[in-house]
Amino acid sequence: MEQAGKDLAGVQAYSQPNLHPAIDLRGYWMLELKDSALRHLGLTLLQNQDVIFGRGIFGIGGIDQAAFSSGQISGDVLYLDVLSEDLILFRFTLSVSKDYLSGSYYAFDAQAGSRRGGSWQKICVKVGPWPAIMEV
Repeated sequence: MEQAGKDLAGVQAYSQPNLHPAIDLRGYWMLELKDSALRHLGLTLLQNQDVIFGRGIFGIGGIDQAAFSSGQISGDVLYLDVLSEDLILFRFTLSVSKDYLSGSYYAFDAQAGSRRGGSWQKICVKVGPWPAIMEV
């Protein structure tokens, strides 16, 4: 019984969020991903303390599909997962500055967990216009 209390205390300590993150990423972001293909990702990001989540549109070769995101800010780094409608998971590690993100991503597809793109790819991410945050 005493061990269970210790475990619970550890979970509570671990789950305490950063109550005052220094970075505000709420808004609309346009991401341009460059690897073997050029992809565009428009995401509306919402933020609750250091937790980031949102949705948007992923475009490649004239075909658009829904995309959903979740992640976390740690210091000046954003760890963001984006799942496309065709079940490709893009895992981003992005350095954050005031109005710009840069970093890399790795993509995983649903075919036996194989990877796409082969290795980490450099990306260029630009801030888009800031429309009202869409309803989720």
